[in-house]
Amino acid sequence: MRRRHIITFKTVFTLLVIFVGAIFVTISSAMIGDINVKINDKRAKLQNQREVNAALRAQSTQKYTLEEVERLARENLGMNKPDPSQIIYINVPKQSYVVISDDIISAEDSISWWDKLSRFFLFK
Repeated sequence: MRRRHIITFKTVFTLLVIFVGAIFVTISSAMIGDINVKINDKRAKLQNQREVNAALRAQSTQKYTLEEVERLARENLGMNKPDPSQIIYINVPKQSYVVISDDIISAEDSISWWDKLSRFFLFK
């Protein structure tokens, strides 16, 4: 007597889930690999741009000395150093201080945090 191999619905469903899962994992791995390649490419471009920026920054600091800036100001902008009669000296106190206007501080800011908390819970 020969046995018949009966494929059940449960077996087919299990195989289908495994097959779909394998396809999903394969596609996800391919997408992750593609994203990693793009990230590495962007990092290489960023590093290259940083090197270019550093070179340009070094070039600009070497190019623009104080004498060069003064020459460009005279030639391109028509600026000159002031005459001694044009200079006005201002006496500035050595200790600086800040004055806060009373209009800025509201009545709500002058209340302590304990009063604010009690108002919140007591609904005053």
